[in-house]
Amino acid sequence: MIKNIKCTRCGRTIYVEIDQKVVQEASNSPSGVTALTFPHGDHVTIVYIDRNGDVRSIQWALLPTKPVAEMIREIPVPAKKSPSSSKLNREEWMFLALCKEERDLREIATLMNEPYPRIRLLAEKLRAKGYLERIDIRF
Repeated sequence: MIKNIKCTRCGRTIYVEIDQKVVQEASNSPSGVTALTFPHGDHVTIVYIDRNGDVRSIQWALLPTKPVAEMIREIPVPAKKSPSSSKLNREEWMFLALCKEERDLREIATLMNEPYPRIRLLAEKLRAKGYLERIDIRF
């Protein structure tokens, strides 16, 4: 069965196919409802379908302008007691020297000309050694 749904943000018509698979998903859900999503440029329309194939609700949400993972800021906080520079390799002391103020791991990766995943692992290594007190997560 196809239902015509109007997007509550932009007013465009969405053609929603409610087939046996959708009804089965709703039936298997603990809430008895499943959600179908339809991208619309800067937003997505979310249509909630119940186990009877009826539309329960229509909502919309703005899409982030960048991936969610990039919106998370990981701020390394150096330990109060600084390690001896002789105990650190070049990459480690460069990293710790860049840990100041609100600089996050992505910024540090850029400044060190290294891929973010490598810097993320380096931060965890330094945290495990006690050279970082913690890594604060901010949005």
